[in-house]
Amino acid sequence: MATTLVDIFDPAIVGDLRDFEVKNIVMAPKYWKKFPGDIHLNWKHEPFGTAHIDSIPDNQYGVYSFVIGGGISGHPACGCLLYVGKAADQSFKNRYAQYLKERKRRRRTDRIKVAWALTQWDGHISFYYAPVPNADANAIDRIESELLKALLPPLNEQFPAEVRDKVKILRG
Repeated sequence: MATTLVDIFDPAIVGDLRDFEVKNIVMAPKYWKKFPGDIHLNWKHEPFGTAHIDSIPDNQYGVYSFVIGGGISGHPACGCLLYVGKAADQSFKNRYAQYLKERKRRRRTDRIKVAWALTQWDGHISFYYAPVPNADANAIDRIESELLKALLPPLNEQFPAEVRDKVKILRG
């Protein structure tokens, strides 16, 4: 039996395409290889939502990210990194609370794309956070910068100089 290639986006096959979110993801293995070997993070995560705020530490600082995860059959690799940030001058819990507020008022926020994503994929977003020992702001800045270069999250708008122009070209 011969196999045929099917265009999964053919309206005759799938019908209304408004059910799909098609986004470009950029990966840079060159920068993965350059990621500093001295950065080892202990990532923890919680689902993003009001019900989980008390699980987020109020006395830790470091880097965090938002990840969409479909949660399909518990598969651990079905997800997409959306955003990387830092909590250097405020705790993870305070930063998490700010995003909850921004999600509510998404049209009146500086982070419109992030607020939109938190609403669009409500119930499928996780808040990942990695504490940085001693809450050293310089170390947190360095780690965030290295993560941005290596991961190129689609909702981040500011990148280290080394990749900034390349990201602008790719995004148009």
